[in-house]
Amino acid sequence: MDKQTEVILAARCSAAARGGTNEDNCLVISSVGNPKKKIDHLGDGNYLSGVVSLRRNGCLLVVADGMGGMNAGEVASKMAVDTIAKCFSDPKIDKTELTDGNVRKLMRKAILEADTAIKRDAARDKEKEGMGTTVTMLWILNDKAYYAWCGDSRIYRYNDGALDQLSSDHSYVFEVLHLSEEEAFTHPNNNIITRCLGNPGEQALPEIPQPEPLVQGDLFLLCSDGFCGVIRNSEIVDLLQMVAQKPEHLDEGLDLMWESAEEHHWHDNVTTALCFVKSGPEKPASPEKPKVAAQTIDPVPVRSSSSRKVMVVVASVVVALLLVAAGWFMLPKLIPSLQHEKPEVKADTLVSSPDVKPDSNVTDGMSVTEPVSVQPENAQSATPQPATPQPATPQPATTQPATPQPATMQPEKDHSETVSPDQP
Repeated sequence: MDKQTEVILAARCSAAARGGTNEDNCLVISSVGNPKKKIDHLGDGNYLSGVVSLRRNGCLLVVADGMGGMNAGEVASKMAVDTIAKCFSDPKIDKTELTDGNVRKLMRKAILEADTAIKRDAARDKEKEGMGTTVTMLWILNDKAYYAWCGDSRIYRYNDGALDQLSSDHSYVFEVLHLSEEEAFTHPNNNIITRCLGNPGEQALPEIPQPEPLVQGDLFLLCSDGFCGVIRNSEIVDLLQMVAQKPEHLDEGLDLMWESAEEHHWHDNVTTALCFVKSGPEKPASPEKPKVAAQTIDPVPVRSSSSRKVMVVVASVVVALLLVAAGWFMLPKLIPSLQHEKPEVKADTLVSSPDVKPDSNVTDGMSVTEPVSVQPENAQSATPQPATPQPATPQPATTQPATPQPATMQPEKDHSETVSPDQP
């Protein structure tokens, strides 16, 4: 253990409302496995320890509530605590590796040995036939709380205003009728149990769950139904809250609990055992850390938003420049070039052709009534084609107007006459 665990133990067992006969029993072992350490059996009495520094094998508390009335219920409960005390005083425990599995096996072994001893004694004495007992056990060890129970005696844990009922009753109202806590509390048959030690028809079947981690400030309560049968859990949490305020005076806490049970018209024997963890493992810190979350989360969106704005502006500028460059590059391809000049029609190359029928053509505002043929310098004939309409552009057309030349044309005569370009 990283930190020395210290506990304060207290217990009280009394006939209470029954007056004479007390069928309850209690066991306190402050040093498990140490035969030299005094073991306190409380058939009818009080126990209060000082601050106990736990040794390797921890400490043990046991509460047993006998049944059978005239059939020696008090004998059964005493046999249970005596047998368990013998098992936990054995020095062999020092040589045992106290893992979770081994600890639970030891607890089960002790309870089953008590069950066997009760049955054996009842079989030898007919007056004890039918006797039995409940049992609840708490073993503080290795900074853990190991616990077991059989019957309706209970074990609670209180810490910082919260109450946990660690055990669940082996009773008719819970296991058969499945009633709620309040319904079971007021049911007339809430004292009928379904499991116990000493039942001749079956072997005892205790429950031994996984251990609970020990926390500094834990206050454990073990009790018989003479206490929890008259006081509701909502009132028990208030009582334990007051007890926890003065852990060094657990005896005063027992007085307070006794007074409360009496005020609630107790009608049975009453046993309570307390264990307060004065020093031990600290309570784990809450995983939620709002301040840290605010420091790491709040500034991030601000920086991220600014970065996004800058990136958007830069991206917009880049896209705009790319579009302008693309337009500048593609513009000559999108607009057909008008820089290619049409073939000039020279007057000195026009000749009349007797093979072409007369037609009327308009060239540069001059009327030509005779068919003409164009003969370029390479001797290829070219027929003037009408200009292809071009889309309007903001640039001035580069087409050069035809320069008036003194064409050597004959007045309207016989079409068979040829006009020579060499003629003056």
